Amino acid sequence: MKTRPQASALLLAGVLLLAGTKPAARVVPVQLDPLAGTTNFEQLVPLLERGELSLVESRPSGRLQQVTVIGLVIAPPAVVWQVLTDYRNYTSIFKNLAELEIVKSEGNDTWLDYELEVPGSNLEYRLRHHHLPRKRIDITLANDEGDIQTGAWRWDLVPHDNGRQTILVYTLYTDVRESSWLIRQVLKSSPTVEHGLNVATGLVTIRAVKQEAERRAGAR
Repeated sequence: MKTRPQASALLLAGVLLLAGTKPAARVVPVQLDPLAGTTNFEQLVPLLERGELSLVESRPSGRLQQVTVIGLVIAPPAVVWQVLTDYRNYTSIFKNLAELEIVKSEGNDTWLDYELEVPGSNLEYRLRHHHLPRKRIDITLANDEGDIQTGAWRWDLVPHDNGRQTILVYTLYTDVRESSWLIRQVLKSSPTVEHGLNVATGLVTIRAVKQEAERRAGAR
């Protein structure tokens, strides 16, 4: 497999703790509770103009339920959608990807094999991307053989400024406890490490999409 220089310190902090021995458990379905459709994102624009917003939701037990990262992209939804579905160029858009293979596409679904670059042994897993064109992409784990066994991700695109800009909403959850015995011990004393890793991953990902979409739109 091909390799790349190490990613930023922020990204490495997030993915390092995801690395470890592949768990024996089967894929665990995760149901995300998206904000899109229930939230007036226009009210957030004054804050989004200052930078991304993150919402961290926890369960009554204190465990992480999900993270939502919201960003304002100075590009139309059509351009943002083009970036999100430009799978052949994902390794250029997301610098921490060592390799991405398109397995197959059927209707509104595309299956992708990811190899995520992390210190030590890279993470490999298969995801299914389900598309609702220019509005939403639901992403789920597609087999039981990957290094990630519990997780779900979702993109929502909300038009802003009469369609000239996009409020981009990224909702995600990854169970970092599966990575290794060491991480499980860390979480026993510092449970919010799980929250921080998911937030860091969300920020890095949404910023990569924002940068590429604005470049293509000629906004910067």
